[in-house]
Amino acid sequence: MRILHPHVSIRVILLLLVFFLGPPTKSFAQAKDWMLKSVLKEENLQYEMPNGFLECEGADRHESRECATGRHTNPLFYSIYAKNYDVIIGFNMLPHYIPSPLLKALVPNLVGPNETHLSYIKSEADTAKYNVVYYTKKYCKKKFNSEFGAEYQLRCNRLFREKYPYCRVVVVHKKDRCNIFLSYYYTDKSEKQVKKCIRKTAGLIKYND
Repeated sequence: MRILHPHVSIRVILLLLVFFLGPPTKSFAQAKDWMLKSVLKEENLQYEMPNGFLECEGADRHESRECATGRHTNPLFYSIYAKNYDVIIGFNMLPHYIPSPLLKALVPNLVGPNETHLSYIKSEADTAKYNVVYYTKKYCKKKFNSEFGAEYQLRCNRLFREKYPYCRVVVVHKKDRCNIFLSYYYTDKSEKQVKKCIRKTAGLIKYND
């Protein structure tokens, strides 16, 4: 369990709770996309729904990354679907945190707050069959207004929503800001379409500054 810095804001605590414990129940989340709007506002991000996509409804929007393996499995708090591609895009955000001096003393090899995205790639990526694709700085700046971006194949041992066996993840990072994870779930039939879908939707969410 992470020990938060005493000055960490309430919004970081909220996002961490959602990230590790899962989103609130549907009865609490009555607003259609309340969590997405909250994150966009608090993290100073902008989002535009890609053409041809629809918001997933109900339980489809708030669920865990069921196909993932490894210690970093985490919940989706928002998702959209494109019938033409047969691809679901799931959204995750890992808020920026500042570890306390006590935590640093207890865990000498603690991953720094601007290195967590690299630890996720190392933990989650299926590098036995697929290479991690690192985006150029120019591409990251243009599409996401970020300093880092990469794409990797998520290790999966279960179907997502009892249908999707595969997942490509796009992770975006900017110094002292939240990490953005976009999970593209697809099937054997949509395998040829997923790369096209990733290219088309690049920049659907980005940092404002």
